[in-house]
Amino acid sequence: FQGVIDLDGDSPKEEETEVHIRHQQLNARSYITTLEGMHHKIDKKKILGVLKRKLNCNGTVLADEKHGEILQMQGDQRKNIAAFLISENLISKEKLFIHG
Repeated sequence: FQGVIDLDGDSPKEEETEVHIRHQQLNARSYITTLEGMHHKIDKKKILGVLKRKLNCNGTVLADEKHGEILQMQGDQRKNIAAFLISENLISKEKLFIHG
């Protein structure tokens, strides 16, 4: 994961915020999963690229005034995203909340 975090000497764990993973049902069989609250110095486009390849799904980065950048992916990927973030030490288990 070279270049995912632009730290300038800081650690994202030091000022870690709460990360929320949610899913929303669009119709009878389709879902989207959103990921919000990632540290502002983490490159969300690179994270999204890795997740899209790893989970075999499509996704995008949405800009929101209140919540910052939100990652949105096709399918119910809550458990897969949580496992990925924890395994790569991008977020601690205590600060990760899975909704739904």
